Amino acid sequence: MVFLWVSKALEFHFITDDRMFVDKHLIKSSRAKAMKSGFSCSLTTLGILALLMMALTGCDEEAPKEGLALHLSFKAGEESELEDKGFKLVCGSKNPPCTLGREENRLGREGVFSAGLNAKDWNWLEILDHSYLSPADEITLSAWVLPRNHRCSSEGFILAPHGHKIVGKTNANFDGGYVLGISTNPKDKNYSLFAEIWDAKGKKHRLIGGQIPFGEWTHVAMTWRSGENMKGYVNGQNVGVIDASKYLIGMNKERLRIGIAPWDTNALAFGGSIDEIRLNHTRLGDDEIKNLYERTNVRSAMGLKYKPRC
Repeated sequence: MVFLWVSKALEFHFITDDRMFVDKHLIKSSRAKAMKSGFSCSLTTLGILALLMMALTGCDEEAPKEGLALHLSFKAGEESELEDKGFKLVCGSKNPPCTLGREENRLGREGVFSAGLNAKDWNWLEILDHSYLSPADEITLSAWVLPRNHRCSSEGFILAPHGHKIVGKTNANFDGGYVLGISTNPKDKNYSLFAEIWDAKGKKHRLIGGQIPFGEWTHVAMTWRSGENMKGYVNGQNVGVIDASKYLIGMNKERLRIGIAPWDTNALAFGGSIDEIRLNHTRLGDDEIKNLYERTNVRSAMGLKYKPRC
């Protein structure tokens, strides 16, 4: 009976500590195979004892189906749904009480996340570290955003300087992970897509492109496939492409953070509204990104624009 169990265990694709890079087009590491095959098990050695223990206990977590690892729509009761899937959603705030930043709208949609705008309204969301939050050789990260972080002057409103982070997972060493954000373009009072990925060797890959208007709902997305490329999208249109390294996306133990710099909760607050966050373990193509933009369009429900009060 034991030998039968071992035989069955050997048929699974295991995640090991070794990362093998076979070809530059589709990286086939044991970690990537496990995520795509529906099994996500940790195995540090290939000894018989480890195989026996894995056969007896089974896999700890099942990999995300069809590549979709996380979807946040900020609807009522979403915390419970996330917990059923093994996620723990918590709220960060410098100014309690924390209400998860939800805001209802006059057209009846259940809500969006409102990230802090200033020191008196500084809040963000966190999801505790989870295997689903660490893609291997592919990723698609997308969200709807309405940036409204600004200050007023005698000449009207001025965009808040520096970058603003939407969602990401990396640490202060920047040796692995990913971040989706926007950067300020003060000349024309618009923003640009600002996406970063750190591979398993700690190399940073940065993509900046497109125009994201102040105070308007806009869909943003980034994709990556190891050995091929990294792309950025605004409202379903490709706005930039750079080469991706042959290595996997680097892993880290940080929490996934929304509306703040993932490595420092004192920095780069988004300052606006965020909705429909999706993290996929597969790279969506150009047509799929366009379809996602059209299918999840929140403009009709949330209103088109925010007018600065200056």
